Amino acid sequence: MKGGCIIKEKDSARRKELIEFLKGKGYRLAEDENRGEQEITDSFLPIIVKAYDKTYSMMGNVTCAAAAAASGCFISVEEFYERVEREADAGYGY
Repeated sequence: MKGGCIIKEKDSARRKELIEFLKGKGYRLAEDENRGEQEITDSFLPIIVKAYDKTYSMMGNVTCAAAAAASGCFISVEEFYERVEREADAGYGY
């Protein structure tokens, strides 16, 4: 995950699992994120993961999410976990 990704997941339990996974890998809530972890978990808006500074946040609004969807920028939680595993196997030290 050299730059980052945008993860589309609406299920709150799976979002919570993702956030716990990220925290376990040393990620933290982005400093400019004004919403808390619970609000991010409960929302349907995509989660942004930035590998270069090991932060995560939530996409700002529905308009941004629609633009990202139209551009094909989203990945699923499953694809995210697969990328993490693949990059760890390749020695990137995710």
